[in-house]
Amino acid sequence: MTFPRLFILIATLMVLSAMPSIAQAQSAYNQYMETLSELNRIDPMQRSSYERADKILRRRVLDNKNKVIGEVNDIILSSNGSIESLYVDFNRLRLGPAVYLNYRQMNISSVSNGYALAFDDNQMENIYPDLLANIATAAGEDEDDTSVKNVVGATVKSEDGRKIGEVKNVLFSANGGRAEVLYLAMAFGVLRGQKVGLPYGSLEYRPTAGGKAEIIATKEQADAIIDFVKSE
Repeated sequence: MTFPRLFILIATLMVLSAMPSIAQAQSAYNQYMETLSELNRIDPMQRSSYERADKILRRRVLDNKNKVIGEVNDIILSSNGSIESLYVDFNRLRLGPAVYLNYRQMNISSVSNGYALAFDDNQMENIYPDLLANIATAAGEDEDDTSVKNVVGATVKSEDGRKIGEVKNVLFSANGGRAEVLYLAMAFGVLRGQKVGLPYGSLEYRPTAGGKAEIIATKEQADAIIDFVKSE
């Protein structure tokens, strides 16, 4: 086989081998564009089906007799938006510093007037010392768990290093059961300042020591976000 023919064969094989990954990338881009279009059909901040993080972080904590015993100071979220723990100040019981309450283990439920515990005020007083003693390890079990306060104000970047925008708010489902939307102010070129909602669970969250989380979008997601906002 002559050198030109060998070169053409190698080039053809390289193109053919790249085709599946190109098709996958295009599919991921198209799917994310569709998701963004549906999510932002109405400005997410204007939807009554969502609650803003600033309101969620002032919600009351109720005992099993519907008595207000504290207030939410922060919420620890998993990467898919589910609540892992509440950081609660039991100011009505005057117990001391805020502590983390494991959302599932303590059978906490989100209700219209706050977060309801499965314990009464006396039971909470009894278990409070144990909660305080374990505070260092109670803020989330997975390395990508992060707090709402560290998500709001965080920068969203693409995996190839482009700065996409800054998180202005986290929108929760009705009654605050889970995080659904990152509400973003764009920081990319001429799109700076324009707003867009992103599905909370679609991105990667990287907690940092004592600071804002790093939030990473894939290249295809970043391209879709930029193109979608340009088209609006």
